[in-house]
Amino acid sequence: MDIAICDDSIDYIGILEKYFDKMKRFDLCYDTFLSGEDLLAAYKNNGAVYDAIFLDMEMGGIDGIETANIIRSIDKRVIIVFVTSYTKYMKRSFECLPFRFLVKPVSFEDMEKVMCAVYRRLSEEKSTFVFYENRNKVRLFCENILYFECQSHWILIHEKDNIYKICRSMSDLYDQIDQSVFCRVHNSYII
Repeated sequence: MDIAICDDSIDYIGILEKYFDKMKRFDLCYDTFLSGEDLLAAYKNNGAVYDAIFLDMEMGGIDGIETANIIRSIDKRVIIVFVTSYTKYMKRSFECLPFRFLVKPVSFEDMEKVMCAVYRRLSEEKSTFVFYENRNKVRLFCENILYFECQSHWILIHEKDNIYKICRSMSDLYDQIDQSVFCRVHNSYII
């Protein structure tokens, strides 16, 4: 599970990192950001894709709610969890459809409950296929992939609106994808 932590307090980021490091069962990878601007740059410039974002509401520069609204326009499915001391902003935050709120100081038990809920939500969602193209992480929903086509050492991923190109063998690809959704009909095609 890929997570982003965004908080203007390096100390609080450290606390959340310790919590996430203790939660081995979720197989977490996380990136940290000290401002909404840094998190937005990762989305816009680096093609970052996260399963969940733990976001402070009140930060210098762009606040957490504005950051969440911009991210929501880029990634409609990311799970947003506000981690804040400022409950007075909760009503305003509902426009970006947050998943949960954690009030600082957050206990390990509260964080673990939220992580269980995040994990359940992600496992209920539609299956995805994640890969890297030009060093950018791309996540496609399997329902949007029409078929995979092998051409020499390249796999072309035909989506409804785009074609992506990755370097991988068809056998490796077939082992990675959800075989309850896709079927290999030929040495060069998976539909």
